[in-house]
Amino acid sequence: MKKLFFLLALALVLCACGTTFQSAEEKAAYQAKIAQQIADKLDNRRFSIDVNYMRPRGSMQPRSVDGYSLALKGDTVISYLPYFGRVSSGIYGYGGDSGLNFTGKVENYTVTYPKSGLMRVTFVTRSREDRYHYQVEVTTGGSAAITVIGDDHQSIDFEGNLHINY
Repeated sequence: MKKLFFLLALALVLCACGTTFQSAEEKAAYQAKIAQQIADKLDNRRFSIDVNYMRPRGSMQPRSVDGYSLALKGDTVISYLPYFGRVSSGIYGYGGDSGLNFTGKVENYTVTYPKSGLMRVTFVTRSREDRYHYQVEVTTGGSAAITVIGDDHQSIDFEGNLHINY
C-alpha cells in the first residue's frame, strides 16, 4: 500500500512539473502576442514608459533615476523627465528644477519598424521653453530607449520599460 501511494505521489509530482514548462511554440506564440500588444499601444498613441536610467550628452555612464516617466494619451504627451545638459537660449527660468516636466500637444507622430524586434516612435512637442523632438525605440520585450533633442537644449537619452497595461 505504501508503495502504491509513493508511486501515485511521484506520478503527480512529475505531471505537475511537466505542465510548468512551455514548449518552443508556446513561448514563441506568447512573445508574438506581447509584441503585438506593444505595437497596438504605439499605433494607438497610448503608452507609458517608466524611466530607470538617463545619460546626458558627454557622459559615458548612465545614471540611475527613479520615479520619472513618459506617457502618451492620444495627442497629448506627459513628459516627466530630468534634464542635465546645456541650454543655448536665455529665457528666464530655463533649467532649474523643471527638467523636461510638461504636458504638450503631439505633432508629426510616426511609428516605424526599422528591423525585426524593434519599433520606433518619433514626434515633436512644445513646452513653454522649447520645441523637442522625441524618439522612442521599443523592443518586442518592452525595453525602451528615449532620445530627447531640444531646439535650444542639448540632447539627452533615457532607458526604461514600457507598460503594456496602460
